[in-house]
Amino acid sequence: PEDKTGFVKKAKTQQAMGELESGFGKLMEADKTDEAVKYIDDFLAKHKPEGEPKQKAMMLKMFGFASAEKFEDAIKVADEIIKIDGGSETGNMVKQIKKQLEQQ
Repeated sequence: PEDKTGFVKKAKTQQAMGELESGFGKLMEADKTDEAVKYIDDFLAKHKPEGEPKQKAMMLKMFGFASAEKFEDAIKVADEIIKIDGGSETGNMVKQIKKQLEQQ
């Protein structure tokens, strides 16, 4: 059947986001920051999320760069996230985090 309400797409996106967070977390725990950032890029290319799910995935990438003390890269990702939707919950959170990154 056709997914007229978007329910199936939303459920698949939520499942994919859960897998993303899990995989990213495991790589970060293993101090594999570069691999973790690539994992996010691969996810974005494969799943092509939009709106807030895309922002949340990119926020993980921003955290990956920040934990590796690549603050300029983290700030660039923050700007991309804000550009998607600066008024969303994630967008507003990233605005605050960006201020902290700029002080590093």
